[in-house]
Amino acid sequence: MSPAGPLVPGPLVPGPPVPGLVVGCDWAGAEAPERLLGEREREHAAGLGGPRRVEWVRARLTAKAAVRWATGRGGVQLVPAGAHGAPLVLGRSGAAAPVTVSLAHTGSVSVCAVAAPGAGPRIGVDLEPADPRNEVLLPRLLAAGDEAALPRQGDLGQWATVLVVCKEAALKAYLAPSPRLRDYRLVRRAPGGLWVRAPEPGLPDLRLWLRRWRGGDGRVRVAALCAPEGAAFGVRRTTPAAVVRALREGSGPPPVRAPVRARGPAG
Repeated sequence: MSPAGPLVPGPLVPGPPVPGLVVGCDWAGAEAPERLLGEREREHAAGLGGPRRVEWVRARLTAKAAVRWATGRGGVQLVPAGAHGAPLVLGRSGAAAPVTVSLAHTGSVSVCAVAAPGAGPRIGVDLEPADPRNEVLLPRLLAAGDEAALPRQGDLGQWATVLVVCKEAALKAYLAPSPRLRDYRLVRRAPGGLWVRAPEPGLPDLRLWLRRWRGGDGRVRVAALCAPEGAAFGVRRTTPAAVVRALREGSGPPPVRAPVRARGPAG
């Protein structure tokens, strides 16, 4: 189920830093220590309860490690910034840092995309369980041309899951000019990549990548990354131990997979 091409092509190899980074972490069976959060993050976490709090903390710790690995910045805090949900990254001084972050989490799995200066501000990532019951969402998802751009694969529920992650990632990247997912139209552009078109004129098309993820709980998730033309992202699948070690000791990241890059149409 990778109609847009795999999010992570190529083998796991060491590589130089890239302008953007996507980090995924499966926290199944591992503690996400709240003491590694900053003061403002702990204040926000205190207002949450149950599984929502656990998932929120896991996602923030994953993101803090991702920011360190992508930019070298330690001690950052990620605080809610607005209705569109994108967190604001604060440096040690409390001032906003020139880093764009997008988060997604479901169950034990957290994913974070980081765009450092030079990678562009418009990024979005989403993650959803592959669920056949998602078929009921199709009337809220489908726009003219979507099926031509993203042909049906598997059952309708799986196809609907792919549509959801593509359009939720786009909504985040565009900062939600429309709350309706069907307003984000999928298009194919040469040489075969999947792109999304914004509901408002004047906004650029953005590139989409997809990946399936099987978590430690055995459930399959689908992840989507939405980013501008020309953006390059390395991709790392990491562990809770590596995240905690990075936040405690400032240790280096795991190896980076070959970066994905958004290219424009041929010719």
